[in-house]
Amino acid sequence: MKLSAETLPQATPVTGAINVEVAWSCDGTRGITVACGTYDTYAALPRVVRFEGEVYGLTGWNSDYGCAYYKRGARYATAVEAAEKK
Repeated sequence: MKLSAETLPQATPVTGAINVEVAWSCDGTRGITVACGTYDTYAALPRVVRFEGEVYGLTGWNSDYGCAYYKRGARYATAVEAAEKK
C-alpha cells in the first residue's frame, strides 16, 4: 500500500492542552510536572488544570530544571461572572 497525504490520518491540535512530562505521587500528594524553560512560559501556564479527571493547581517553577509543578489539593478560586455579582 502506497502512503500519501490522502491516506494518512490527520493530527488535530487540542486547544488549551499542555504536555504532562511526569505524573508523580509523594507521601500521598499527587502532582504533575510540565516542561517550562522560561519565566515567560511559566507565567503563561494555566493556574488550574484537569488531568485524568482530577484538578491540579499550579504551585511553582524550577528554573534550574526547566519545569513547572501542579499539585492535587492546591487551593484555588474561580472568577465570579459579572451577571453573578448583581
